[in-house]
Amino acid sequence: MLTNWLGAERAADARDVFHAASMPTYLMQQLMAYAKTETLQTLTGMVLQENTGMLRMRKEMGFSRVAVVDDPEVAHVRLVLRPDDA
Repeated sequence: MLTNWLGAERAADARDVFHAASMPTYLMQQLMAYAKTETLQTLTGMVLQENTGMLRMRKEMGFSRVAVVDDPEVAHVRLVLRPDDA
């Protein structure tokens, strides 16, 4: 059980074989379900701009892009789990 955590970050290197089996989607769904049972307010992540499939998946799951100017090759994404607390 997580205690006193307000956010989480996920990182993974999913090879083409996992993309075909929707492994990234499954893993994100599991992480989101777990996070909702805990006290997490947000999930954040970084996705390479060239990884359009992952950016599309995140958008479909409700993530929004967060403006960050330090690295134009990386998109920062965020999902608010508890809108009243974030």
